[in-house]
Amino acid sequence: MTVVAQREHEFRSKLPIVLLLSGLLAATIALLEPVKSAVWNWNEINLGFEALLARLAPPFAVVWLGIAGVSMLAIAIAPRRVISVLVALYVALWAQGNWFVWSYGSFDGSPIDWSEHSGKGTLEVAFWVSVLMLALIKPGWVSARARSIAAIVFALQLTAIAGQIHQNAPLPARSDSVNPASIQNLRLYSRELNVIIIVLDGLQSDFLSEAIQDPDLHDAMPPGFTYYRNAAAVYPITGNSLPTMLTSRAIPVDANDKEWLNAQMAESLPARLAEHGFEGVVTTLSSFLRPSSAEWGYEYVSSETLAAAGSASAAWRKDASDVFALGAFRLVPHFIKPLIYDYGEWQIPRLYPPREVVTRDPTISQETRTDLAVFDELIASASAGDSPPQFRFFHFFGLHRPYTADKSCSHRVRGTHRTRAIATTHCVMARTNEFLRKLDEIGVYDQSLVFVLADHGARKVSIEVSAANPKIRESERLERPANHNAAPIDWYGRGVPVFLAKPVGDRNSLRVSDVPVSLCDVPKSVLDSMAIEHDFGCESIFHEQIALRKPRIMHLRNINEKIRKSLGMPPATPGLIHEKIAIVGHSWLPESWIPIDSNSN
Repeated sequence: MTVVAQREHEFRSKLPIVLLLSGLLAATIALLEPVKSAVWNWNEINLGFEALLARLAPPFAVVWLGIAGVSMLAIAIAPRRVISVLVALYVALWAQGNWFVWSYGSFDGSPIDWSEHSGKGTLEVAFWVSVLMLALIKPGWVSARARSIAAIVFALQLTAIAGQIHQNAPLPARSDSVNPASIQNLRLYSRELNVIIIVLDGLQSDFLSEAIQDPDLHDAMPPGFTYYRNAAAVYPITGNSLPTMLTSRAIPVDANDKEWLNAQMAESLPARLAEHGFEGVVTTLSSFLRPSSAEWGYEYVSSETLAAAGSASAAWRKDASDVFALGAFRLVPHFIKPLIYDYGEWQIPRLYPPREVVTRDPTISQETRTDLAVFDELIASASAGDSPPQFRFFHFFGLHRPYTADKSCSHRVRGTHRTRAIATTHCVMARTNEFLRKLDEIGVYDQSLVFVLADHGARKVSIEVSAANPKIRESERLERPANHNAAPIDWYGRGVPVFLAKPVGDRNSLRVSDVPVSLCDVPKSVLDSMAIEHDFGCESIFHEQIALRKPRIMHLRNINEKIRKSLGMPPATPGLIHEKIAIVGHSWLPESWIPIDSNSN
């Protein structure tokens, strides 16, 4: 056999396994790891499973062809080691994404202290070097076991993804198409009566206290509102907070959250309003409320869909780029991770960039741009009609980190410290005010009961104790903190949401109240103001007796020992899964928070 014939035979004999291993490597990089990242963060991806796979297929094909092409060229250079090196890379990537996974904090703009994990990074590099050296020194041994090793690793990958899907089942594919009837109904407000609940996610009361010191924002506040700054959340997370705001009930211990919500639908605020002739549309970014709107008797329109239908702004949507970035971050050793993500920025190019925004700066974060587009559409399309009473529930991103908008909602700024949070608060509140003024222009504002709320406060902030004017400590430092985890005050901050309310017909100037209120007060307050019988708990904020209320309760679940210690709690009791905080006094004062250990509601 000639040399050429021998090389051709060797190439053909190695080609099937090379293509197989190249495909597995490509699948790990551009398919399996992104899918795992998507399922783990499903509520934030906003893509159906089929849509996600459709987005991942082209990059997977490109990566597969690239790896296969390089591998086939390498057969001519180092034929004995090609297969063993591909196996080593496959094992190393899998191990990096599954064994060497450290807690870097939230990818929300917070700086990462890379030095904290440098020792772990050394361990990762040692593992990669060892695996590759084995492939180079013992190519025959590795190559002989290539198919078995690949089969085992692939099975482990599929098992991990299946386990995550079982724990966090993806939502069905959500169509980008817009139901014209739903949009038209959303634009219409009744000249008779409207109940409007605007939820600005994560907007902390202390930020608003700072922002309204600016005369431009203070003077632009619509009439009739009372700012209840002594407010308390019921939960520190969105998924639990939103149902409580519509039912006034805490989720029972050990209950499946969605099953519990389904059981509460007949007794929820939307259901009670529907019984009394209210029509309406639920507009929210939360997948938690998405399946419930039909059972409540209301239509559902996603915020992204509403933005896409807007006449005042161009449309955009969350894309698959973040799952590629998350996957890449997990698959590379510690010392390479800053090239993927650092200082609140994904450093790798976006494969599916958002479509350009017509009226807003495209460098503002996707969350803030979505909010602005929704407000654009609401302001441009609102109209009054002789329709039955209308109910609206708007759930916005609000103050998701990082904070990227200035107070004019235009120039890009990025970070997590106080001044940037205040600037974004100013932007979001100013747009909220514009929408409410539009309701006044079309003649339905006085006939509207309006709440502007947050589902909880912000994270990782410090509160300067001042009963007269609570505010964030004035720290402008941008350097990395000594401890990048949540500060002890973190949970107090999340417990103090924005809470503003305007009764029907109120035209007074903005008032500030320190009476104790809770997000669970919303259902009772709405129905009491309309003299509708109900059995909701908590209190009515429009009742004088609210100042004498019992302690408000904030529910925590499975908090770790570090947070327990920061809250002054004793070590967790074995088996304890549910804990409470009683808030007695001003909610922004840490001494008002009294821990209660309990496994019951």
